[in-house]
Amino acid sequence: MQVLVHDNVMNSNQRRERFILDRIEQHLDHFSSRIHRLVVSLTETGHGPIEARCHIAANLGSLGTVVVDTRKQNVHEAVSNAVKTLTRSVHRRVNRRSDRRAMKSR
Repeated sequence: MQVLVHDNVMNSNQRRERFILDRIEQHLDHFSSRIHRLVVSLTETGHGPIEARCHIAANLGSLGTVVVDTRKQNVHEAVSNAVKTLTRSVHRRVNRRSDRRAMKSR
């Protein structure tokens, strides 16, 4: 599984990238053979209270692409929420494919 991180937050750092990679490994390692590539983009938006945005696109090969976009008060919350949502979405997509194959073999 190839992981690309685009950290567009004003003060990007290696600790934040390590946090992102750890979360991905913790939640998505089970699907590493299914996920060809993950692209993670971080940005901060807002003129009043700053809002962190985490956008993740997971390329699953023949299963298509799963895209998740979250906005939270800080980067860590946005990343954690996005990775959890992505995990559920990938799980559903993989299971849906397995269910269709089981139906065809009957």
